[in-house]
Amino acid sequence: MKCRCGEGLAENEKSWKCDKCGLVIWKEIGRRRIAGQTAEKLIKEGKTEVMEFKARDGRPFNAALVLKNGKVEYEFAKREKGEKSSKVEVRVEAGSSGRCYLSIQGPVSKQAEINFGLVSATEAECLALITAAKYVAHHAGAGKSLMKVSLNNLNLSRYILKERAPRDRKMKELVAFARKELDRAGKWEVEYRPERRPRLKGGPVADTFPFGVFPWLDAKVRKENGRLAVDLPDDPAVRAQFKASMYSSSVNEDGCFVLPETAEKAVYAWVNKVKGNQEKKKSPKT
Repeated sequence: MKCRCGEGLAENEKSWKCDKCGLVIWKEIGRRRIAGQTAEKLIKEGKTEVMEFKARDGRPFNAALVLKNGKVEYEFAKREKGEKSSKVEVRVEAGSSGRCYLSIQGPVSKQAEINFGLVSATEAECLALITAAKYVAHHAGAGKSLMKVSLNNLNLSRYILKERAPRDRKMKELVAFARKELDRAGKWEVEYRPERRPRLKGGPVADTFPFGVFPWLDAKVRKENGRLAVDLPDDPAVRAQFKASMYSSSVNEDGCFVLPETAEKAVYAWVNKVKGNQEKKKSPKT
């Protein structure tokens, strides 16, 4: 790792240090571990993502790290006059089976357990995070919220904060999608906060349809050649949950889900349930 002055940084147990210009980047700042990737970003770009730190009294605060006059300092977000953000607390916890617990609290509120089928705990939390961001943007409006997100999965936390890059291509795409949706919802902060919870039991097939988790959903259902074709948006969370709910479905070359006609009633029931329709509605237009 090289300093901005061109000199190589000397690394020891507690810091990275430049003997030429005197820059020091401590490996722990504000009771938070600073990863090598974060230090590299700070040197190359002069600024990191917003992260959570803790003051001496233990109170958490959020800031980015910046380089100013050869020193590492905190930078706190500035709010324009008249600008208001609705603070929304989001908690995501995944079980080993791909079933995830999601809690959204604030002006926008929602609690649900969502089965995403045969995916890892890291993928399940990422899919639930996508669901949360789109839910908040739908109800509060794009760019209107401050989302404070706590994750139970260390790897996902590091991926979202760009402290580490996923090796798996699918995971890279999911993380990029999640960050895009978080940006669309507004300002956001992510922290890793592990908690012990009973393991959520489940498997590749969802036993119930999660109510109201995709209120924005636009699904098109039609009959083709004695089969049922379902067009869903290019959203990995929606598609994973549908697959877990409709185990008899397959995906054709156009990315459309195909099922037996006998599944028509179940498909319409799924659409109405995940959109949050309280009463039985007329089937979506074919």
